[in-house]
Amino acid sequence: CCPDRGVGCGWSQAAGADMTKDCDQGAFAGMTALDIAYHKQEAMNQDRKEIIALLEAAARQKPLIGTACGGIREVVEDGFNGYLVGVTDVRLLAVRAAELLADGAKAQEMGVAAKARVQERFTTLGMAERTCRLLREAVESTGR
Repeated sequence: CCPDRGVGCGWSQAAGADMTKDCDQGAFAGMTALDIAYHKQEAMNQDRKEIIALLEAAARQKPLIGTACGGIREVVEDGFNGYLVGVTDVRLLAVRAAELLADGAKAQEMGVAAKARVQERFTTLGMAERTCRLLREAVESTGR
């Protein structure tokens, strides 16, 4: 969509891969050239595989832009690791993309935050740690 800058969307069939390892190989190689990753989801019932592209980009420290719908809100924290925009708000999408392309420091900061969020919430280890923490809190709240 931007001939001189990399803004991309889509998903990879390598969805089962560990997104924090070997990112320069195979399906992830194209992510290196991106400056921003964008994904549009229009309905709550869309296939979750479509969100994998955002996770792949986040694992590569790319700032994210996504529509404020469905599972995208679990990946993108507005203003922290990217931006959420309305499903039909093309103007705000363009503003946010231009902002990130113009401010390399902000884009880099959001990219680092995006990778940290993937490692915390979407890797096997991160999910296991969160599950254990939630179970421990549940047991403690019952007084046992």
